[in-house]
Amino acid sequence: MKTYHFPILLILLLTTACTHGPIGKVASIGWYKDYDIPAKEALTDTQYIPNLIQALNDKNNRIAMYSALALGKLGTKAESSLPALAEVALSDRILEVRMEAIKSLVLVGKEHLIMTNTLSEIMLNGRPGKIRVSAARALTMLGPSAAPAVPALTEALESRYHKVRNYAAKSLAYIGPPAADALPTLERVAMVDERKTIQDSAKEAIRRITYEERHPQE
Repeated sequence: MKTYHFPILLILLLTTACTHGPIGKVASIGWYKDYDIPAKEALTDTQYIPNLIQALNDKNNRIAMYSALALGKLGTKAESSLPALAEVALSDRILEVRMEAIKSLVLVGKEHLIMTNTLSEIMLNGRPGKIRVSAARALTMLGPSAAPAVPALTEALESRYHKVRNYAAKSLAYIGPPAADALPTLERVAMVDERKTIQDSAKEAIRRITYEERHPQE
């Protein structure tokens, strides 16, 4: 059995913890080179999207986060990465990795059904609760593009997580008239939710959804 002096043992322990721990602080500098991406500046080159998709599955959580971030910065040009981003967002990886994947889904997916379906699934069934809140918040960023998620958002109005309920009401407000199917539930929430802030969000959603009905164009 090897005997280490204390400083050497400490370095070994710290290195292992940082590399394979919750986030993974080591192996972040120059990580892209392990995926045949020649330089940091090349992360914005669309030819390396397949490399970044591969890096999403790296066991080092920090590398997975960096690759998701890079794909998000490419926006809709990285549309081919949507299935991989969705898989990570729905996975059992640590919260930080999944939340970064959710952010990139919104930036890359825009009006894509893969994005709205994934966010809807996480908002309703994700674990832990924080990931549901993250997905619900992401849907508020889509405005009318979140219309395919109206059934899920309507169901989320009755979530046990108050932040999910609030973001769901806000998303429905931003969607506007196409969210009309949510009105019965919104009206109930506006009256009985235990939190006034959520009642107010529901009332605002009702106001925006019914605006055109109340102010028909002449």
